[in-house]
Amino acid sequence: MTGWPDNATSESLLAWQWVDDDGHVVIVVNLSASRADGMVQLTVDDDERGEVVDLLTGERYPYLGAAGAAQGLYVRLDAWGAQVLSTRPLAGTQ
Repeated sequence: MTGWPDNATSESLLAWQWVDDDGHVVIVVNLSASRADGMVQLTVDDDERGEVVDLLTGERYPYLGAAGAAQGLYVRLDAWGAQVLSTRPLAGTQ
C-alpha cells in the first residue's frame, strides 16, 4: 500500500494479494474508524489488459498494462471497511 505525502490514511490499510493461474486476488482492509485510501501495486505484463472485479459488490474497473498497474489500484474504504478484488486479464493479452 502506498499513499500521498499530504494524506497518510493509507497507513490504516492492510492488503494481501496472491496470484493464481487466472490473475491476482487482493484483499484490502481498513483498520481505522475513519475513511482511508491508497494504492495497491500489481505486477502485470506491459501489454496485458484486463479488469478488476470487486467480489463483494460486483463492480468492474478496467486496467491497462504494466504502466496502469504500476500506478496501482486505487482503493477507498469507509471506516472498518474491506474489499475483495480479483483481476482477470482479457483473453489473448497474457
